[in-house]
Amino acid sequence: MPEGQLPSSRKRQRPDKDSLQPEESLLFYKKQRLDTKHIHRPSSTFWDKLSKIWLTKSALREVARRNSCLARRPATIQQQKELHRTITRSIAAKYKRESSLAQEPASDFLDRCSSSCLKDIRQFARHGGPNLQELRGYQKPIQSLIRTMSLGRSGSRNSGSQSRTRGSSSTSRTRPTANTTATEKTGTSGAYSANFQQTLIDGGVFPDGYEYPDSRSTPIPENWEDINKKLKEPRPSLSPSQFSNERFREFKRADANVTKENKAIKRVIPIIEGNIRDSRCDGGEIRFSNLESLTGDNLVPATPDIYHGARPEQLKRKIRNDLSHYIIPAKNDSHPAIPNFFLEAKGPDGSARVAKLQATYDGALGARAMEKLHSYGDDKPVYDNNATTISSTYQDGQLKMYAHHVAQPGSPGTRPEYFMNQLDSWSLTGNPRSFREGATAYRNARDWAKKQRDEVIERANRRLLEDQSKTSNLDTEECNDDSTQASESPLTDGFVLSQESRTEIPDQDASDDPESSPDPLAIEFTRPLKRANPTYDPRSKRRNTKQAGNRGPQ
Repeated sequence: MPEGQLPSSRKRQRPDKDSLQPEESLLFYKKQRLDTKHIHRPSSTFWDKLSKIWLTKSALREVARRNSCLARRPATIQQQKELHRTITRSIAAKYKRESSLAQEPASDFLDRCSSSCLKDIRQFARHGGPNLQELRGYQKPIQSLIRTMSLGRSGSRNSGSQSRTRGSSSTSRTRPTANTTATEKTGTSGAYSANFQQTLIDGGVFPDGYEYPDSRSTPIPENWEDINKKLKEPRPSLSPSQFSNERFREFKRADANVTKENKAIKRVIPIIEGNIRDSRCDGGEIRFSNLESLTGDNLVPATPDIYHGARPEQLKRKIRNDLSHYIIPAKNDSHPAIPNFFLEAKGPDGSARVAKLQATYDGALGARAMEKLHSYGDDKPVYDNNATTISSTYQDGQLKMYAHHVAQPGSPGTRPEYFMNQLDSWSLTGNPRSFREGATAYRNARDWAKKQRDEVIERANRRLLEDQSKTSNLDTEECNDDSTQASESPLTDGFVLSQESRTEIPDQDASDDPESSPDPLAIEFTRPLKRANPTYDPRSKRRNTKQAGNRGPQ
């Protein structure tokens, strides 16, 4: 080896950024940013509060985490003795007797089963039955225990290692496949799983089509007819003369070329939205990390693909500070506030169920923001059962729209309830007429949401000004009362009477006697009252007099 050359390490070296091409360097650092992205993990409280836990990957990870915590917990002295206890012949015989007494032979059990029970057992075991080795509390058969003890006594370390290797390989070969598992996986591996939906339902956030245990359906808002009438109003920008069939074919080609969610957001959704009057009122792909949780649990922050809100400066700063955790979605308060119009888009391979669940979550946050702002300045929350928030989902040419409203709690001390109802759905890729109807409804709903937002903003600002004017009037009245009391107070308040100005006040009875009343011309002249000088010091006056006497006349 040449001198000065270090031996190459067997570890995989990270690529040098200088040796990468510009495209490769961009992908390398983009991958680094994606790897460090925050991944939300539900807390233990999230799982403990669920009324029903669905079998998802996140639930299995939580079970594994809790089992690992139990395994790391220090064992007691008795447990340590049982763990390190040597398996002798007497102990093996004891285990065998206990297992034979506790376990009934399968033949005896099958003899006592009915015909229907035998049919269910045959159907359950048609693929060999489930593998119970991963279940908690599963008792290992005594035959394997005795075999392991005999192998451990038989000899050498190599034979023991070979037996462990054969045992592990046999276990891996008998691992159940997807067809032999006793349970079926439900939900997705992401944050928006069936357990997340169960958390929303337990917290009073109900999706569209939900039914109560007593078969009652969720209520619709009071302004249901007004919203549907607004969605059907014609728009000149989508008339056949403005939006031709050629533009429809361009939209259809753009939708056909969509393979992922981000392409749908960048290429398809802008055609549906059209021209936006104020670009500062729309946002998207921003984590709503500043909002308070809907259910009190540690929920993953909502991240809508597109949302519309108001400029932060439209609302008084005091209101923004008071309702920050309800109307300001992100910690950066420059983003649009009071969001009440949302869109969740998915690619062709995306999950429609997840898109609807995200729309449910987004709409509930927007409805709460509108309710908090509408009730600003009131002693109690105002629930008028009117929808003020719209959410939409788009996937593979299908546009669905929902209305959200808040209702008062069902019982005292509980949270408000949030309801979601589907307004309509449109197949935008079907024909030009269906596209015009769907895009018209989408844009009209966006304008309607803006109108609702502006009304509650104006009401909140007006209510704040009224409260401030009342407060200023009260302060003015208090100042006037204080000045009146000061004017009616005795003259001796704040003044010091000189020795010469102190006179005796004549008796009232004596003054009523005309003979005893003194002559007005004989009344002594009373000097005016002297105001007290808080900085006056008589010693300084004497000091100045002595200095003047020492200097004498000049």
